[in-house]
Amino acid sequence: MSVGEGGRGRLAERIAALPELLREALAAKPPELGFRAKRGARVVTTGLGSSAAHARFLAQVLDDGGIAARFAPLGALREPPRDPRAGDVRAGDVLVVFSQGLSPNARLAFGALDRFSHAVLVTASAPDDPVAIPQEKRDLVGVLEQRGVAIVPFAGAEEYGSLLRVTGPMLGLAAALRIAASLGHADTLRALDSIADRVVRAVAEAPERLRRECAGLDAAAFDGPLSFLATGGYAECVWNLRFKVLEGMLRPLPPVWDPIEVAHGAFQQACAEPTTFLALGRPDAWSEAELLDRLARILPTKSRLYRLHAELPGALATFEHEAMLNALVMRFLEERSIDPDDWPGRGKDGPIYEVGRSEPRIPALRASGHALEALAWPDVERLFAGAVDTAVLPLGSIEQHGPHLPFATDAWIAESLAERFCARFPEAIRLPVLPFGCAREHLAFPGTLSLEEETLAAVLDDLTGSLATHGVSRLLLLSAHGGNDVALAAILPKLREKHGEKREIEVIVAPGPGVLLPLLQAEGERHGVAASAGGLHAGEIEASILLALAPESVRAERFAAGVVDPALAPGDLFYPSLRANAADGTVGDPRGAEAARAERYLEVWVDAIGEAYLREKKRKYAKGTQKA
Repeated sequence: MSVGEGGRGRLAERIAALPELLREALAAKPPELGFRAKRGARVVTTGLGSSAAHARFLAQVLDDGGIAARFAPLGALREPPRDPRAGDVRAGDVLVVFSQGLSPNARLAFGALDRFSHAVLVTASAPDDPVAIPQEKRDLVGVLEQRGVAIVPFAGAEEYGSLLRVTGPMLGLAAALRIAASLGHADTLRALDSIADRVVRAVAEAPERLRRECAGLDAAAFDGPLSFLATGGYAECVWNLRFKVLEGMLRPLPPVWDPIEVAHGAFQQACAEPTTFLALGRPDAWSEAELLDRLARILPTKSRLYRLHAELPGALATFEHEAMLNALVMRFLEERSIDPDDWPGRGKDGPIYEVGRSEPRIPALRASGHALEALAWPDVERLFAGAVDTAVLPLGSIEQHGPHLPFATDAWIAESLAERFCARFPEAIRLPVLPFGCAREHLAFPGTLSLEEETLAAVLDDLTGSLATHGVSRLLLLSAHGGNDVALAAILPKLREKHGEKREIEVIVAPGPGVLLPLLQAEGERHGVAASAGGLHAGEIEASILLALAPESVRAERFAAGVVDPALAPGDLFYPSLRANAADGTVGDPRGAEAARAERYLEVWVDAIGEAYLREKKRKYAKGTQKA
């Protein structure tokens, strides 16, 4: 066997092993990331080469599922960030980096960790195997884990020798689906248990179906211009097929066109010289067959249109098309007697390939911390046995916030404050937000839901008891609803008396918005926002924060001045009913709201909560009632 045959033989063996490897990959449970994509946060994916294809695939799957996601070229993450106060960073933003071999340049993405709350590395270079994984890469993975990066491994660590990789690209797609499920993509989570057999069967049968349906598609078809055709967002899913042509066939990188776009340039090329179009068909692609029929009617006879039909729907068709292109690459290599282990630029790309090695700085994540709802019980047991001894319960309210902000405004703000607090204090774990509060002053507005003080007291009593059972030393109640302030002041002594003495858990109430409002208004004034516009309820302050946390929920077209500079004191203004004094429920003026100011408002708020928390800890330590 010649060297060339040996290279092709190894490639053929890897392709033949894919169905079973894929079955194992799809059968694995979604990874435990320790978090989920938050409302209003963005998922940014990145990677190089075939790993960029995985990143694009994940972004498209998430976006199809209603989770805000986008692909960012790795070089874009290397650029200096814009001012975070300009809205470049949101609480909860997630970075997902794909890198099969953890190449030097893939590390450039981790220089941007401080722009994100969470980060994930998806790699085949994660196993602790000194034979398969060089020490340098294992060390890097260890540093990333220390920085709070979630590591998601997949098979393919040994896939070297050929420029073209086939194991990693296919299994990386499976890893992307599992990550989508972990990030909260409900459809993917439900589908994972049922799709493995369908996907594996379709991948195994794809080469034979290609042989039957595209018998005339030989190596000569790739000598001239080549274009892929894909409808809608599917073009983002098939990015790696282009690299199979570039790295496997050593032909120019082909574009991916939507059939509707062909008339704008690609058709002219097809008229000028023989061009091959490979249509990547899907059974559920709307109007795809009609568009391809129209294209077939106008193509000149010297150009060819081949239809690569997939049986799997939506993004899952990517697995089949990967298998079909693998078969085409093998056909091309055999017909042209090309050795895939010998490519023209081998060993000459160092000055570009090694850029990331000279930029080793890896900052900490912008926000981290533990969230109870995203963990499993063994993880929580381990945390409580270690340094975590404080639970943070965010308290909100489901109440009207004018015609322009959603009912969940206070709940979402409380959740964000708690997340930021836990990022600062590693001994803290964030509990799920309690969305309901004492909001009787808003009941005149349809949709408001309010608890009686006794009900809230009973819920807090039960939750405090649960935490004490697990050995938690401290519970911080963090409210973003001013109406809870009076109720908490009345509830706190009872909680402290019952649980502080009997079960050795200290209850701390963080200063609420009623106390902190002057600080927030003063911060607004530093940015040219009058205190009256910042307001007491649904004004510029809350509108700016929501524009950053959940911009899609803000009805900015309804921004209008509410009650500004009210003559009544806050107690008389809000009680017994705010609607009697503010017809649309707004006290302030949201018209100047900007997401850019949200970061400062939230930081000022958390600063004050953190100072109060530390004062309370110091006081308790001085009395000797808490463990150090």
